[in-house]
Amino acid sequence: DLKPATVYVYSVGGPTDEVRSEPSEFTTAPDGNSPFTFVFLSDTHNSPACGKLLAHALERYPETAFCTISGDLVDTGQHRDDWDQLFNHTRDFARRRPLVPAIGNHDAIDGLGAELYLSLFGLPTNGAPRVQPEAAYSFDYANALFLILDATASVVDQRPWLEAQLARTKAAWKFAIFHFPPHAPDEAYPDIVREWGSLFDQHHVDFVLSGHVHHYVRSHPLKEGRRVNSPAEGTVYLVTVSVPSRA
Repeated sequence: DLKPATVYVYSVGGPTDEVRSEPSEFTTAPDGNSPFTFVFLSDTHNSPACGKLLAHALERYPETAFCTISGDLVDTGQHRDDWDQLFNHTRDFARRRPLVPAIGNHDAIDGLGAELYLSLFGLPTNGAPRVQPEAAYSFDYANALFLILDATASVVDQRPWLEAQLARTKAAWKFAIFHFPPHAPDEAYPDIVREWGSLFDQHHVDFVLSGHVHHYVRSHPLKEGRRVNSPAEGTVYLVTVSVPSRA
């Protein structure tokens, strides 16, 4: 029941005031087609570098609405210490702006499960019915649709949900965020290109944001794997990494 485009002040604590955080503030999402800015990181690996990046981003772009991280937030997703480090490094940003995460292979430890990730974040439960609640989800922000997918789970199982989300939206901008990049040097993900990329082409997703390969990549607009003349005709694929020298 919060009002849109409104600054709220809050603190966190228990039922008494004996242990309570310092007050902080956040601004709710706009109502309608207001312009906005967000930050995109990937592969933060619970490094102090991600906190420094977010501090610089917020200093340069104080209008930033949130930060999305396209997977591998930590080195080892089953180690609580790694998560504590991540939240410590990002605390100054995260107490004022939301973190919007996607699951990477390090967060799920290559198939062992993302239970700590799912328990530590409070995420929308409107995702694909065949994956764990909160592992995939979507949200609208102003005039944009954000689709967060779990690239460590079944790509096929998420296709019907992804198709339904794209078919129902009237958003002017569409972003898909997940860990494994459909188009990047050295590694290929033909199942993602086949199952998700075909929907990106059909419904004109504007940007796909990924990580994993530890390169920086910005593609030309692509449709059906081929370069087209403008972003109005195809999808731009972005890959980034926030810290060096990590596998």
